[in-house]
Amino acid sequence: MQGAEVVMGYDAYNGTFLWKRKILGAVRVRVDVDGSNITATDDAIFVATHSRVLQLDAQSGKTIREFPVPRKKGDQDLRWGYIAVHDNILIGSGATELAKVYEYLWKSITKDDKWVAEKDVPKDALSTLKSVKAKFPTPDARAYAHFRRTDLHWRKMISNPPGWLPDHDPSPVEDKKIMTSEKVFAYDITTGKMLWEHAGKSIPNISLVIGDGRIFFLKDDLNEKERAQAQATTAANIASDTYVPEREQALPQDERDYRRVVCLDIKTGREIWSRPYDLTGAGGTKLGLAYQDGRVLAFGHYSNHDEGPFNKPNHRTRRQRRQHALEQAAQLSATPDNCRRHNLYRAAAV
Repeated sequence: MQGAEVVMGYDAYNGTFLWKRKILGAVRVRVDVDGSNITATDDAIFVATHSRVLQLDAQSGKTIREFPVPRKKGDQDLRWGYIAVHDNILIGSGATELAKVYEYLWKSITKDDKWVAEKDVPKDALSTLKSVKAKFPTPDARAYAHFRRTDLHWRKMISNPPGWLPDHDPSPVEDKKIMTSEKVFAYDITTGKMLWEHAGKSIPNISLVIGDGRIFFLKDDLNEKERAQAQATTAANIASDTYVPEREQALPQDERDYRRVVCLDIKTGREIWSRPYDLTGAGGTKLGLAYQDGRVLAFGHYSNHDEGPFNKPNHRTRRQRRQHALEQAAQLSATPDNCRRHNLYRAAAV
């Protein structure tokens, strides 16, 4: 179990507390668009923190091994983004660095149990200092609790985060808001040896998915010929009634979402296939992938923040919309032939 830079172990059978560790950087504030930073096997916990993953013993919490983001001389600094374990292989991605560390504001405006003088505070922290000083004379436990209750500890970590709600009206991908990686790689857990590394442009951290010994993800590196190929495929699918166009088709060509779908062998990193697709309207800035039974599904990782919308007068309509979406998802699982309408692909065929 993970808290704010704290990882804890409990017995899953009876809830008995086992251990607790403070681990700096062990926090992930927007899992909806950045993915999780923790995964587990029967006997170990894997925690991504900054540019490494710690493999912890599940019973004691002690560090067994560290796995760094692979970096050659001259490479940019990257943090550990995506994390997963498949059989005895640890999969990761080298993600773009966050703007600030956790607790940046607190560390910027406090020193030696006192508020820092306003003239010595970074400009982006000055308004926070003025606000909290008016409520708390000193940076005591009450002030710190206030930071924890609100979003002040992580507010500056992502400089330009995507919004929370769904993209009801299809819009172009916001390149400066999407959270991406520049490489995908794999380690042998037993030996600690890196197995392979695959570089790629703007790989969304939430697009990586594993299934049947393969790993799938997106890249944003299509050339004009490939974009035209994806566009032509969409046109052909519309003409054959395989794909029923909706509002996303109203977007101009320069705002459409053409991306590459990549499939690698998870043990060797060998590219099995790589093809351009028109993913317009399938999730945009929050586009992720899922896999089951030989099919890859492209969909939006949307955070509805249900309490607010459901308490509004039109909450019934919102509930019905969600139920309809779930029913449609159930239909999709049973009708794989209607693949392009909902951006559903049979992995063995694409």
